[in-house]
Amino acid sequence: MSSSAGPSSSLTRPSVPRPTLERGQNLTNTVVKDAFGSEDWLERTGNWAKKLTIDNTMRLIQKICDEVYNQHEGQMSPSFTFQKQNTDIKDAMYNKFLFLLQTYEMEEDYRSLILDMLDATDPNEEGFRGPRWLFEVCMRRTWDNRSSRAKGKDPKAKKRTRGSAHFQPER
Repeated sequence: MSSSAGPSSSLTRPSVPRPTLERGQNLTNTVVKDAFGSEDWLERTGNWAKKLTIDNTMRLIQKICDEVYNQHEGQMSPSFTFQKQNTDIKDAMYNKFLFLLQTYEMEEDYRSLILDMLDATDPNEEGFRGPRWLFEVCMRRTWDNRSSRAKGKDPKAKKRTRGSAHFQPER
């Protein structure tokens, strides 16, 4: 792949602040795609969207987050969500993510793109909204997936149903 078609680390990266969400809206791949879909971002990164899709990129990030979770599972407090974890453990997880990113088997263009995306979501700008938001969103998604799977296996876990009412017929 030519250097003009993929991400290029020689260009200055714009920062990408955490998207503002409507009440009840989750940070989905579509919202992430929109955040990284600005013309300024695409122009400065060599318009990577023509060759590399955000869906594949997010899938790779999620796989690495799964591995980070596996390696740090015993160090995290199970009574807290990812957001409420100790800053030290979150920093250690971020550093482990960066290490695994360098060793994970993937195309170099994806590796460069992920690093650029992480840099753009954690700039050294004062007043920047949501530092490390891309990493935190992906780790939170991993955390939520794991905790919901664990609850599904626990017979004592409270089952929740939404939007359905069951009435007993009168006798």
